[in-house]
Parts: sequence; structure tokens; C-alpha cells
Amino acid sequence: MAMAAASGTRPGTVAVIQSQGEKKALSSMVALNIKDKAVADKARRLARLKGKNITAAVSEALDEGLHSEIRKTAVDRETRERLVDAIVKRFRKSPRRGALSPWKVLDEMYNERGLPR
Repeated sequence: MAMAAASGTRPGTVAVIQSQGEKKALSSMVALNIKDKAVADKARRLARLKGKNITAAVSEALDEGLHSEIRKTAVDRETRERLVDAIVKRFRKSPRRGALSPWKVLDEMYNERGLPR
């Protein structure tokens, strides 16, 4: 199949010329239907303030949002890794199993009558 710009079609469409010479328009655009009037109004307002069309304004806002969330995720991951490293470090400093038997620990905590020392 060969592709050519279709005459008389909307911008963003491409005509596919089939073997019998028929034309079939395929949209290269993907529709996003915003059903919330307030959200649609915000998109229009953002576009006006930026001096861009709605698609460009929404695209920039989404890019900024994605960048921010990805950065937060990376920071959160780094924070979690530091916390885990600190826990592991504390664990490694703690006495090893078997260093004191549970009975010895109890003997150190309580006297022969079972009262705290």
C-alpha cells in the first residue's frame, strides 16, 4: 500500500491508496474526550495564557507532570534505599544470634526471685 496526502481531507489524516485505486482515510490523530467542563475550561485557559493551542498546552502540562512524578519516584526510591541501608547497618551492629542465650538475657534482667534487677 502506498500512502499519500489526501486532498480534501482534514489535517492530520493520510489517504491509503489501495491496489484498486480506492482511497481510505486513516486518522493519524488520537481523540481525547474530556467530559468535565471545568477541566476542558482549564485546558483552554492554559492554552490562552501560554499563547499556544490546546494540544500543545496540554502536552507541555503533561510532560511537566510526568517529569515531576518521575523525579518524586526517584527521590522516594533513593530515600527508601537510604532507610533500608540504615536499618541493615543497625542490624549488622546488633549482637549476633547466640551471643547471649535467652536464659542469660533473662538472668541479667531479673533476679533469682523473678524481680527486675
